[in-house]
Amino acid sequence: MAQVQPQTLAEFGTISGVGARKLEQYGERFLSEIKAYRQEQGLGVSKIAQKADSPNYTQLITLDLYEQGLSIESIAQQRNLRTSTITSHLAEMIEMGREIDIAGLVFPERQKIIMQAIEEIGDTEALKPIYEYLGEQFTYDEIRLVKAFWRKKQSE
Repeated sequence: MAQVQPQTLAEFGTISGVGARKLEQYGERFLSEIKAYRQEQGLGVSKIAQKADSPNYTQLITLDLYEQGLSIESIAQQRNLRTSTITSHLAEMIEMGREIDIAGLVFPERQKIIMQAIEEIGDTEALKPIYEYLGEQFTYDEIRLVKAFWRKKQSE
């Protein structure tokens, strides 16, 4: 962890010993701490983060199944992964620039409310502040997907 200093969930997931469960349980917390440390130390984006613009094999499998029309739940069951892991795959790929229509996953009116919350709170790595700001009325998966879509739009 100290040597690699992952800055995305995809990077965190490539570390030896980090599987889908640890990625889901600890990913956001570790990323937040690493980001804070790098800012304290005046460090920029890591070399690995600069290469994180192309999907890995597991993300591509998830995308292929999603494009075949499978639901997140079906993909998770088929791949023996949690739905949050599948959502993370899709969100990371959205941020990488892949065109993924999230309207079938998050209704447009819910997307709008989440985007407004992101605008109010600011772009943080952690999802919990947005979740709490929205009165716990939206799922972390919805927030993760909309946040990825929002970030992609901000970078265009």
